[in-house]
Amino acid sequence: MIALETDEVILRSLTRRDTAADCGLSAAAFDYGGKEGCFALVKKASRAVIGVVLCPGEELMMEILPTERDLGFGSDGLTLALCALFGLIGRERVTAFCAEENTAAVKTLLRCGFRRGETAAGRVSWSLTEEEWERL
Repeated sequence: MIALETDEVILRSLTRRDTAADCGLSAAAFDYGGKEGCFALVKKASRAVIGVVLCPGEELMMEILPTERDLGFGSDGLTLALCALFGLIGRERVTAFCAEENTAAVKTLLRCGFRRGETAAGRVSWSLTEEEWERL
């Protein structure tokens, strides 16, 4: 089991037993629990699951509870997930997609070193390689 942490959050392997107040997070745990590259983001203060970072292949998906957004947890969770994906699991590249108008997601991706790719149907692709991550 992978577990990394900051002062505020713990990123650990997602299990099928993880539940959250949000149905979407609980569904993600059921669908992706136990899969390599899939993580629960846990708030240390409450020990509650506040988000997930899912990267079972090359595509990275992230969801944070609305009540926990804009507090730095997403940035911390993504940084920890990239450490695990590149440093522990051995991924060579990850790709994320988000809507152009999702400025919070764009800022977080840029902060973590992602490069902007193509835009299609209002969604922008973002990518980061292990080599680029190591240079940050």
